[in-house]
Amino acid sequence: MKTSKKVIVLGSGNSGSGAIYDYLVGREDVYKPLDKEFRLIQDPGGLADLYKSYSDGSGPERISAAINDFIDFSNRCGRSNRLYGNVINARYGNGYKLLLEKYYDKVNRFIASISKRLDEDSSGFLKLISQFRQRLNGKQLDQGLFIPIVDEAGFIREAEIFLDDLLVPQSVKKAQNVNAISIDQGGSFWSPQCSTKFYGENRKVVVVSRDPRGVYNSFKSKGLAYPGNDVKLFCKWYKAVMKHINYEEWKSDKVLHISYESFVLNFESEKKRLDQFLEIDPKLSTSADMARSAYNARKFEKLLSKSEKDFIQTELNEFITEN
Repeated sequence: MKTSKKVIVLGSGNSGSGAIYDYLVGREDVYKPLDKEFRLIQDPGGLADLYKSYSDGSGPERISAAINDFIDFSNRCGRSNRLYGNVINARYGNGYKLLLEKYYDKVNRFIASISKRLDEDSSGFLKLISQFRQRLNGKQLDQGLFIPIVDEAGFIREAEIFLDDLLVPQSVKKAQNVNAISIDQGGSFWSPQCSTKFYGENRKVVVVSRDPRGVYNSFKSKGLAYPGNDVKLFCKWYKAVMKHINYEEWKSDKVLHISYESFVLNFESEKKRLDQFLEIDPKLSTSADMARSAYNARKFEKLLSKSEKDFIQTELNEFITEN
């Protein structure tokens, strides 16, 4: 492979970032390691939370607890079944064990690279118990007592090795026509540069925003656990969450901001801008259905009431996209 460049596509809830991701992975020179979002970094208990325990001066006890949280979350991501006891939770059952080659082995190697496990005695008895539990649990990761063996810089270095190993199989590394690896939601929309540092310097980040009228319509039609039925609550929520954006990070030379509506309605010009930013061949086409995305971009105009559109226009005018 010519480069190990990672392209991370980020959006907030129902931002339309999937259209940009679909465009990228629909190209023959972009490889996708997953057919779904990569939740292992930013979700609670993920890699970002584990890194925080190494970087904020936490003691060994807190770091050990954070490692166990990461192990628990990695196990849940590995499972295909969303059931957890008698509870169904959308964060469970991402199926990474089946989708990512030797998933549990690679997570185990990463944990061993940043910590030392202390609860295995010289006789190896506890190790045998651990192995027995893993067989019962489908070779999931086992929790224990850990101490850190790397500092903050060492953690970032080992995390980069881990993600490259996890997301880029050897067959892809040897491919001559693949110029980038694209990861969907592999970081934070709010802090795109800092949250993606685990991929290394050779990364590009695309943050995708959407007209709030389209976001509201998507929440409303899908019935998600967001304020999708009360336009006044939605506008309060939207203002509150947008305040978390680190716009200085959005200005980084590693980050490109794209409006979903602009990308799908002005596809040729925005494609050119994106291809140039990512340094990929502008002559290559995509198998993604951009016409369908363009149709979806303006559905809110027909589906929202005039009062809803007018209220959002007034309250969130600075975020409105006009094309």
